[in-house]
Amino acid sequence: MRLSSEKKIAILCVTVIFLSVFAYRTYAVNKNAYHQVVYKYSINETVLYENCEYTVTDMEMIKTDEGRRILVHLHVSNPTDEEQETGFYLFKLESGGFNQGMSLMSYEEYNDGSDMGVLKPGEEQDVVIPYNVRKYAFKKRYWKNIDEREWFLVFRVKPDKVEVDLRD
Repeated sequence: MRLSSEKKIAILCVTVIFLSVFAYRTYAVNKNAYHQVVYKYSINETVLYENCEYTVTDMEMIKTDEGRRILVHLHVSNPTDEEQETGFYLFKLESGGFNQGMSLMSYEEYNDGSDMGVLKPGEEQDVVIPYNVRKYAFKKRYWKNIDEREWFLVFRVKPDKVEVDLRD
């Protein structure tokens, strides 16, 4: 059964109208959507985050049997008049689509029992945050350049991203 040319024109008009409404609504929604801001910091720059000051002082990459261990050296201080929970144990290591949380099992190995919790007013603390980067998490072509990748310490992602670039 063939469609008459009048029906074809009608179907074409309905399709064009539908696509036009869809395109306009997509534009309107995206125009009014929240656009995330990314706050970028560098090594030795102080980040004021949730009432504490954080300064990444160094980053080391160590070869292990399973891949690499990245050690982020962090200076934490409480500039307020009240006790503050630090929360650095929630920071993520990120590179491209890869992200990894802190290795809790390795934390004591590098920090001589330093507390991860609360800083008293005016108190400062230097910690090393270990992150395990496993070889199996990367394709071979990416793993061969693992030492040259860009690495970031991410404090949070939403509503705005706060990160420290770990390259010197």
